[in-house]
Amino acid sequence: MKPLLFLTALIGLAACDTGVESRKEAVPPAERAAPAAAEPPEARPSGPSQTVRPSTDAGLAMAASVDFVQPLNDHGYSAKLISLSGGDPAANGNHLYLVFFKGPAEGHAVFPLGDFASWEVEQQEVQLVLKVSQDVVGPDGAVTRGPERRIIVGYAPGGPEATAPDTVTITPAR
Repeated sequence: MKPLLFLTALIGLAACDTGVESRKEAVPPAERAAPAAAEPPEARPSGPSQTVRPSTDAGLAMAASVDFVQPLNDHGYSAKLISLSGGDPAANGNHLYLVFFKGPAEGHAVFPLGDFASWEVEQQEVQLVLKVSQDVVGPDGAVTRGPERRIIVGYAPGGPEATAPDTVTITPAR
């Protein structure tokens, strides 16, 4: 008898109106689920096509190798790290440079920092510290990742007239 009573109660409760529709108005608009985004309309030509040929500018070809740009705290300069893809992608294919913008007439001062398998900025508030790793190719041709290490990239702080340091230093760090 108990199972029949339980089943009757369950069916009766399931048939009850839960009031979900009437509670929707009670939820503030800011808390309601956002409506689904509408699909953008299909793109259709609206004029004649332009045929474009590849650029022959060697500078643009080099710029196309840039795969990452990391703006830096300037310390008196307009500085950034740029990573170029190139060389052997299986071993140390990230060519890392520290770049300072000197001005429209002078362009950029570009300092090579090294070729790495990976790199990341660890600190830049007081000094620029990078965590880097390099791949090692063994005698059998197998490529293995070397240990991570830290380097300090040093340069004199810029003054009111300075646009880029004359030199930078690369120092191993603990």
